[in-house]
Amino acid sequence: MTMSAEQRPVVLIGGGGHAKVLLDIARLTHRTVAGVLTLEDDNTLPLATLGNDDRLRDRSFVAAHDFFVAIGQTQARRRIAETLAEHGATLATLIHPACVVAADVEIGGGTALVAGIIVNSGSKIGQHCTLNTACSVDHDCRLDDGVQIGPGARLCGGVICQEDAFIGAGAIVIEGRMIGASAVVGAGATVVSDIAPKTTVIGTPAREMILQTFG
Repeated sequence: MTMSAEQRPVVLIGGGGHAKVLLDIARLTHRTVAGVLTLEDDNTLPLATLGNDDRLRDRSFVAAHDFFVAIGQTQARRRIAETLAEHGATLATLIHPACVVAADVEIGGGTALVAGIIVNSGSKIGQHCTLNTACSVDHDCRLDDGVQIGPGARLCGGVICQEDAFIGAGAIVIEGRMIGASAVVGAGATVVSDIAPKTTVIGTPAREMILQTFG
């Protein structure tokens, strides 16, 4: 008999600080966590180490578990996400019970919503996103795959964050703005205009950070 998604244990990929938060969410939502696949980091969790990402080549292992990429570094997350897709792995979605999420919100596999988050109606959240403590996503926002939202950040209505965009802690993005792919919004910044892909902005209002060279 094939296990349902509710029955399959979760395997965390990565065993650092972010994984500790995800383990807590899994336990609060009554998901069994089988153990950890480690990468470069050590397993700091009170869980068995099941090997490294080479285990994803084991079809029976992949079929018996759901998986969650519990690492914060964007490039590593992307690499592991692609490996999971290649091997047909099922992605767990972890939502802390202390979140408020509108009934019509779409949330992709491998995404985590940490405690205290509000996501309002009409919003869509892609795969492998991380929404951190007490951030808010207002109505009709779109977060593409790999987006990370820092603690206490605020997205007003209709904001679009393209793939792998990063919104720092306490930042504010006003309504209708677009944050380009792999762009970085610094902590505490206030975004009042669209941000180009692969651009880092800081300050209020947010402006592109220009690195100065001396010589």
